[in-house]
Amino acid sequence: TASGAMFATGENGTPKFGTLPVAQGGTGATKAADAVTNLGINDYVVAQGKSEGWTYRKWNSGVAECWTLAKETTPTVNGINSCTVPLPFEFYNQNYYANVSGYKTAAQNYAHDFLVSSSSNGDGRTATSLTFKYNYSNDTFYSVGFNVHVIGRWK
Repeated sequence: TASGAMFATGENGTPKFGTLPVAQGGTGATKAADAVTNLGINDYVVAQGKSEGWTYRKWNSGVAECWTLAKETTPTVNGINSCTVPLPFEFYNQNYYANVSGYKTAAQNYAHDFLVSSSSNGDGRTATSLTFKYNYSNDTFYSVGFNVHVIGRWK
């Protein structure tokens, strides 16, 4: 008995047992980390899941992304309102990309111009929360739904 795969070393060569090389359809490794390197994979997901309404992915390179749908807030004034949402995990710094948009609610025609401040100085962003502004144009205050997508670094 022998461990590994049985493969031929060349045309009409004697078969042997061992780690199957990449050139013959294997990974050339016995450990996952070595297989990733041998296969030329530059980045891969190391963690993914759901947390408090968010879905997220963390990549080995340090990149992270998270998104959530159907969050709700109620505007307090006719005009500019702001909303702060906690992020599902701590981001490495405040210079992450964030996109916020409204979604179909009773207030879909009243809430518009969702804006996240510039990432150059991190206004409205901390490593653990995101604050955005939106314009509300109605004297009746319906709840406003929004979608958020964030891309940054977790390490």
